[in-house]
Amino acid sequence: MNGDIGFTWDWGSFLWLIIFVWLPVGVITYLAIRARFKKKMSELEKRIEKLEQEGSTK
Repeated sequence: MNGDIGFTWDWGSFLWLIIFVWLPVGVITYLAIRARFKKKMSELEKRIEKLEQEGSTK
């Protein structure tokens, strides 16, 4: 019985560890990916505009 109680407590603290560690890490990762994605999108838009300008000059 005592071993079972110890296991459930460990599981509970493990759960809190996941919540407090993975949430910030997940948020930071999400923001980093979003920032990189926005940068890529702006680069793509510039490239498209450049292509359109080249197309209109022809």
